[in-house]
Amino acid sequence: MSNLQTIGQQAQASAQALSLLSASEKNHLLAAMADALEKATEKILAANQQDLTAAKAKGTSQTMLDRLLLTEQRITEMANGIREVAQLPDPIGAVDKMWRNADDLLIGQQRVPLGVIGIIYEARPNVTTDAASLCFKSGNAVILRGGKEAFHSNQVLVTILQEALAANGHSRHAIQFIEDTSHETAAELMRLTDYLDVLIPRGRRLDSSCQRDRHSTSDRNRHRQQPYLHRPSSPAADGSGDRHECKDATPFCLQCHRNDPRP
Repeated sequence: MSNLQTIGQQAQASAQALSLLSASEKNHLLAAMADALEKATEKILAANQQDLTAAKAKGTSQTMLDRLLLTEQRITEMANGIREVAQLPDPIGAVDKMWRNADDLLIGQQRVPLGVIGIIYEARPNVTTDAASLCFKSGNAVILRGGKEAFHSNQVLVTILQEALAANGHSRHAIQFIEDTSHETAAELMRLTDYLDVLIPRGRRLDSSCQRDRHSTSDRNRHRQQPYLHRPSSPAADGSGDRHECKDATPFCLQCHRNDPRP
């Protein structure tokens, strides 16, 4: 069994437990993660400096360096972003509509977690906390695979979030990080269809990469014109076949969207 398969199994088991948490329990854990980030500011800055030093040595542009840079203010903004997610209404359990069919059966449409979400993204450390908090709030486990430029920053950020979960009695596997940043591992993640329910490649270069790799993914993951992949889990209620509902799940982030709507 590969390391990714182990991560997938752990995420799947954690997703089942996460789906049973109440809104208040999820919000409490999100608050704990936000507090943990701020308390570990110096540790995060030290890891980010490693990434910045390596990026400068490679001649990375100033624009990319700014995207990679973390400061005390940005870490505070990341923590506050998690707190804002905690304040959002809980989408899970909401019943959008009810109706009776021709056989007089009462049918409802209720919002439920997707399960395990995989996200492949580039050199923005703040995406790590944005993605993790949004997935957690919506009751989903997440597997994160960031770009190599932000490796040390992403690694320490995920570790801090995991430790906050564990310290509050929840599985650390609800938020997982893939340490191998190779293209081959990204392609393997795209084929992890036994465990992933949704795969989101985020960023222009990743969009192109996923289009190139579309033939290497399982038929159970169907590419759309925009490369957000959704593993069909059940046929549509009207018998028309598989339902694909994920159109564009790019998470919003102040830093990312200040000057560029699609980083």
